[in-house]
Amino acid sequence: MSLFHALASRQVFTPFIAVTWLVSGLVTNLVQLLVFVTVYPFSKKWCRIITAKIAYFWWCIPIWIVDWWSRTEIRINYNGDIKKLGTENAVILCNHTGDVDWLMGWILAERHGTLGTTKAYMKMASKYLPILGWSWYFVDYIFISRDWNKDKTTLAKTFNTLNDYPSSLPFWIALFCEGTRQTPKKLAESQQWCRDNNKPVLKNLLWPRTKGFVSTVQGLPDKLDAVYMFAINLPDKEKEASFANFLGAKESSVSLQIRRWGKDELPSDEEGLKEFCTNVYMKLDEDISTAAADGHFPGTPVDLRRNIMSRVSAYFWTTLVHGGLGMILYTSPSVAVIYFIVGLYVVMGLGLIGMIAYAETGAKKKKKVSKKDD
Repeated sequence: MSLFHALASRQVFTPFIAVTWLVSGLVTNLVQLLVFVTVYPFSKKWCRIITAKIAYFWWCIPIWIVDWWSRTEIRINYNGDIKKLGTENAVILCNHTGDVDWLMGWILAERHGTLGTTKAYMKMASKYLPILGWSWYFVDYIFISRDWNKDKTTLAKTFNTLNDYPSSLPFWIALFCEGTRQTPKKLAESQQWCRDNNKPVLKNLLWPRTKGFVSTVQGLPDKLDAVYMFAINLPDKEKEASFANFLGAKESSVSLQIRRWGKDELPSDEEGLKEFCTNVYMKLDEDISTAAADGHFPGTPVDLRRNIMSRVSAYFWTTLVHGGLGMILYTSPSVAVIYFIVGLYVVMGLGLIGMIAYAETGAKKKKKVSKKDD
């Protein structure tokens, strides 16, 4: 093991990455706010284009961690016309297996040029999440309360906004139709519900909730071009994909599958759309079983090379943030400034390490429950 990997595995560099992410995020929020205040009143189109580019450049940092810092192996199998990916307004159906699902979706979006315009259904409270939640707000993420009477109004406003998007700015809307992150307990409860309601029992997925999908497709009838399924599988337990391994520069492995259905393949009625969504997840359930046995999803392997822009973003923000803090320390070497900067690194580093430890503890508990159930 090299000295770099030895230090990285002990999270020595984590405080520097955490401070880079935090400070660059605050700068991003301020620039987004400035653009929103000065440009939006005169041109909604250019406001959306600029804020999407700004968000993209910041969101590239976690992608750099996966692609270049840890050099994670991402194997992609595709079913459909890959040339259209990134050129269409699309609904993205996803499975929800763990803590890194959203990041894999971001990587696929970054590879196809839609990272800044990718959106997702999020809990209303996420909008107030400092820095990250604010960046989501400025690029029109969809925040819902899970109260249909309240959400109908929210969705109507959102769909009006998306219908007004310029054709030069294709967007993705990510939907986790399982409704929640999967655990062995939730999977068992979902399987029991399927038995009680005479539904096919899914081995690897929670039974999908279709209301969000139906509402989205029907709310954007002239804007959507396609529906995609982005599926994630973590086949190699010795190269497990996790935030701890990513930040520790430990090589990880992820298997992804992409399927596409054009607009002309979608039913037009509500019941037909419900059945379509359910069938997509039933097919995915079979494919996950195949991936577990073969180590990869069925389909044509596709080599999507790492994008150099995530590297540019990481180096730019690292230089700006740490260079700026160093300049402040150099020009104002007071005790208060020293305490502030050192405290910033310590607090942010320990905070991120604590979050990782919490996530890993949850994952271990899930594995123990799974083993007991077996």
